[in-house]
Amino acid sequence: MMRKIRLGVLALTSLALGTACSDDEGTGPALKTSFAATLTGAAERPNPVTTTATGTGTLTLNDAAQTITYSVSVTNLVGITMAHLHTGATAEAGPIVINTLPTPPVASPFTGVLASGTATVAVLLNGETYTTLAAKIRAGTAYFNVHTVTNAGGEIRGQLVAQ
Repeated sequence: MMRKIRLGVLALTSLALGTACSDDEGTGPALKTSFAATLTGAAERPNPVTTTATGTGTLTLNDAAQTITYSVSVTNLVGITMAHLHTGATAEAGPIVINTLPTPPVASPFTGVLASGTATVAVLLNGETYTTLAAKIRAGTAYFNVHTVTNAGGEIRGQLVAQ
């Protein structure tokens, strides 16, 4: 009788351990959806820029809706002409994929929220799809860039990093 009880306990323990250690097939680690960037002149490529201007950016991916929500804030930026989301590694200047600033601010120098919105697949540039752009953002190969009259190629830049 004791042997049957021990075998039963052993069987239940094995079942419990097997269930606790099982891995759901098809599900891996959750994909990152929140990203942030610190924008500086030193991060500009191909040539770093000396500037007192700085900025921050945030970006959220919504895979279900295939939308990208972003916000870019800057401090002490003079003569803003454009702001974009680009793809490219840290050491390269890549193509524009989202125009984040349809109308530049009038105030100069400008401090505050420069651009914010939600981008859909309809506004993606240079042949990007939501899927390819989301993969590049998650891989760390996307960045915000703010252009000025003095620095037409970009005055401050920040690579997006998963949060």
